[in-house]
Amino acid sequence: MKTKYKYLEFIEGSNPGRKTRVFDVYNHVTCVYLGWIGWDRGWRQYVSHTPHFGPFIFSAGCHLDFARFIKQLMDERKK
Repeated sequence: MKTKYKYLEFIEGSNPGRKTRVFDVYNHVTCVYLGWIGWDRGWRQYVSHTPHFGPFIFSAGCHLDFARFIKQLMDERKK
């Protein structure tokens, strides 16, 4: 699974007692923590969560990195 993209890096975290995976999201150049990706029961899919500090500004390229990684997780889940 690809975890490092043009702008972002996704590092798998601990998720004891749960079936789904969680990933911390970092800017891979500055190593700044941006949030996490995890399963959301309401959406029935993986979603990105950003903490309530910041502000963070994301370019279209950053959003593509999020989208591509979440698509990978969803494709893996469907197997």
